[in-house]
Amino acid sequence: LPENMKKPTYTVKNESTITQLRMEDNVSIKEGMSYIIHLEDGTFFIIDGGWCYDDYLEADKLYNALEALAGEGNDIVIAGWIFTHCHGDHIGTFNYFIEKYHDSVTVNQLLYNFPSDEDIKAGESMMLDNSKQRYTNFKKVISTYLGETEIVKLHSGYKFYYANAEIEILQTFEDLYPST
Repeated sequence: LPENMKKPTYTVKNESTITQLRMEDNVSIKEGMSYIIHLEDGTFFIIDGGWCYDDYLEADKLYNALEALAGEGNDIVIAGWIFTHCHGDHIGTFNYFIEKYHDSVTVNQLLYNFPSDEDIKAGESMMLDNSKQRYTNFKKVISTYLGETEIVKLHSGYKFYYANAEIEILQTFEDLYPST
């Protein structure tokens, strides 16, 4: 089991906040979800990330938000980044963000539970193409830039603690579809 399944001790550096990043008005696809939780110890927990475009617009917006929240001179440490599902409007920004900012941020842990490639192909084969917003690229980005990052396959009932936040996994796709 992952290390952070026990309540941690930490030093309070700031008040916790949650920020929802707004989608741009001038883009054709207005889908996605992107939340940043700034934890009391100064680290971050991110939920999804949103869609991204070839111009790195959303990736830059995410980085700028993290930089502003961290404060001048403070490192950007993402304690955990959870992905609810592997559609491009939830993992797309991550792909661009890590490609561009992997040297500027630390990502300690990625949390997700996606169907197998075979199951995705049977239902939504477009997710496995080489588009930068897609799941195929998600896996490449992780293997290329985040070799030291812990990857956690989520299961119902898991609880994670990041500074003052408790994250409980209530359900994964396996609960509804235990077999292919």
